Amino acid sequence: MAQRRSSENRGRRRRAGWLRGAGRLRGAGRLPLLRASAAIRLAAVRVAPLCVAAVRVAPLCVAAVRVAIAFRIAALLVAVLAAGACREAGSTERGEGGERGENGERAVRGERADTTDGAAAAAERAASPPSASEQAGRAAQPGPHSPPSPPDRAPAAPLDRSARAAAYPSIVADAEGERRALAAAWRAARSADDADRVLDRASIALARLVADRILPAWDGTPWSRSGTAGSPGARPVACGYLVSTALAHAGLRVERARLARQTAEDIVLTLVPEERVARFRRVALGSFLSRVAAGGDGVYLVGLDYHVGFLVIEGGGASYFHHASELAGAVLRERAILSPALATSHYRVVGKLFDRDQARAWLGQTPIPTRERPAAAPGRSTSTSTSTSTSTSTR
Repeated sequence: MAQRRSSENRGRRRRAGWLRGAGRLRGAGRLPLLRASAAIRLAAVRVAPLCVAAVRVAPLCVAAVRVAIAFRIAALLVAVLAAGACREAGSTERGEGGERGENGERAVRGERADTTDGAAAAAERAASPPSASEQAGRAAQPGPHSPPSPPDRAPAAPLDRSARAAAYPSIVADAEGERRALAAAWRAARSADDADRVLDRASIALARLVADRILPAWDGTPWSRSGTAGSPGARPVACGYLVSTALAHAGLRVERARLARQTAEDIVLTLVPEERVARFRRVALGSFLSRVAAGGDGVYLVGLDYHVGFLVIEGGGASYFHHASELAGAVLRERAILSPALATSHYRVVGKLFDRDQARAWLGQTPIPTRERPAAAPGRSTSTSTSTSTSTSTR
């Protein structure tokens, strides 16, 4: 009996040890779980304010996106309204200057009659000593090779598109007659000074021809990205073809189709030497026009991000941009300060046309080779630093 009790006590003690060991094992396994739970609770406490802030900021982000969209829509509306105001102001000015235009046209016809008197008369005029006004004009020039400023002149009377298209061949023919008369005078010059005086007259005549007679004849011609019209009228024209065709019809021997397909910067550099080209990046439009006007009155060629056109600076600081406008859908002459194309371009390259060298090429019918961007080597990137690398023949 005593032996049986002793064995039962040993069994009880053994089971008690097992239970104590199991308790110790359960406590050891619970500790990592407790630690993980505490870390999760701490992370939740720290992340909770960030979640609350994100919920509060989300409506502000949505509002900022809406404001940005509204500003973009407003800028587009302002550009459209500015273009409409330019066209309305231009039509009003042309309407008020109708009588002046008729007088100017009669003066032009008188000048044409004078230029057809023959090469002998032109040579005699070239050899004659310059007047005081001509000497003053040459003294006001910035340099010996800079183009002289064309004098103020009333624009031609406004005509409808069909009438301008019908009169355009006679404008081109008269331009060729004027060029031949001046070329004869230039060749007949008796001294270098006489030849320079003829070149100065040719520069003025060429600038006047392009700004006052050829470009206005193109007004109203439809615009198209792929337009290649060779004369004003119903066929569309792109901005690059407007520039090359106008210069070709003025008498400069440019490669019309090849030049029109170049980038805006290469078109400018084809016609203006690198040393007389100015570049502007992200400059305000008013400051840009002021700095260009400091170069004097005349006709400038302006290349933009994806566009090219003529900038005409006249006496009194007035400036006009003559171009084939995508926004207006046609060729037009608008005030430069109100031009959306000039205002929205981040990059502008500009050069003044019709200096003595260009007048010499005009009189002598020297071919003007087209400047092309060299082809990149195989495996090299063809990207450029500015967006003017896009061809303007599709603009």
